[in-house]
Amino acid sequence: MRLTRQQDKITVEVTDDGRGLTNQPDEKPSGHGLIGIREGVAMYGGEFSAGPLPAGGFRVTAAFPLTLATAVA
Repeated sequence: MRLTRQQDKITVEVTDDGRGLTNQPDEKPSGHGLIGIREGVAMYGGEFSAGPLPAGGFRVTAAFPLTLATAVA
């Protein structure tokens, strides 16, 4: 996970190597997945992207404007 701050936004980036779950193959995922993340980010005026990486793995990125983040906090 990487967290970066620019003058006007905060960006959170999460990547994985694409191997998937190795410890608990029978466990069912819970929550609302990428759709839920996209909706949550949009609710705070942010930008969202997700997709596979060229060398394998996956990346999810969410960027939030600081003006709104400061007002909500």
